[in-house]
Amino acid sequence: MKPDGRVGALLACALLALGLPAAANAGQHAIVKHKSLEMEFNLPRKNGYSISVLTDGHRQVRVRVANEENVLASATYTALGRVTRKGIAADFGRFGQISLRFRSKSRVRGHGLEKTLPPPLRHGCKGRDPVREHGVLTGNFRFEGEHGYVRAAVHRIRATLLRSYKQVCRWKSRARAGASASARPKIEALMITLAAHRQGVARDLFAISIPLPTKDEKHPEGVTIAFAHRNEKVGRVGTSKEAFISDDVVGISATPRGKKPLVAEAKLPSPFVGTGTYLEEPGQEPSWSGDFGVHLPGSGRVPLTGDEFDFAFCRAISDREFHRCGDSLDLSHRPLALFPQRLSRLLAQGSGSHSQPLALARLSSLR
Repeated sequence: MKPDGRVGALLACALLALGLPAAANAGQHAIVKHKSLEMEFNLPRKNGYSISVLTDGHRQVRVRVANEENVLASATYTALGRVTRKGIAADFGRFGQISLRFRSKSRVRGHGLEKTLPPPLRHGCKGRDPVREHGVLTGNFRFEGEHGYVRAAVHRIRATLLRSYKQVCRWKSRARAGASASARPKIEALMITLAAHRQGVARDLFAISIPLPTKDEKHPEGVTIAFAHRNEKVGRVGTSKEAFISDDVVGISATPRGKKPLVAEAKLPSPFVGTGTYLEEPGQEPSWSGDFGVHLPGSGRVPLTGDEFDFAFCRAISDREFHRCGDSLDLSHRPLALFPQRLSRLLAQGSGSHSQPLALARLSSLR
């Protein structure tokens, strides 16, 4: 289940407070989309997995594998190659190879950036609309994941080529973006972040949970969003395994404020497994332990506890505490590194206060 609109907006405000600086004073703002070239094709399901190939610019090629039964868990393999309007070529080393030629069948003028924005921000957009071409790729594509968990080979497949041009959408605001402290409901957010890097493998987790007031203590209500990553480079290929959940559950619980020792537990829905326990006792260093982990495609169960992890727990009920949590959780300089690609793209459309109205609208739309 996904969070309803009220809680979705609360989570949006919390994430914006942690990951983005405060809005600028009244004035003119802009969202800029730069020129780009993208090609994409999707393969038939293999062993329960869907496989798609996407390009970013003229060099970067990605193979994305997602579990059809749990589309929130995926693996992305990234390699440098050559991408033009005529085709794709990339070497994925031990994972496979792409050598495909593109033949266009039809061409249409697509919708510009303004169509993706909330209605209040759709005016004042300038720039050339993108061009979308539908056609066929022919040649050779073969791919095999770790231990053969997924395999694919094709010689002819339908594909889409998108050529985007620079677009700028400007608007004027009379007030600061985001909810004020007085308007924010007094609901507490509980947050945990983890990070480990050992033998070339990086693991990260960011989780935020908002328990809601309820009279039934045995069946607490709330909402939780969590992101987990496992990154590794295999030869010249970067691999990124990720999991994302957005659910109406209390995934993180903690002892009441002021009570010692402080104990917080993380127990999240699938593909997460086990329980992680944060313990903070007077006069002692905090600890993080348990059998907490996450199942990721091609990697099985990935542990999210151990001596190699840096970890932090924080709770917030006001604007000041939200910003303080951003510092204590060490999110100020790398929030997007912890988020799955599909969400980080939304937040990356612009910078600083320029991105907040769009990010808030998009995050709220998760409901």
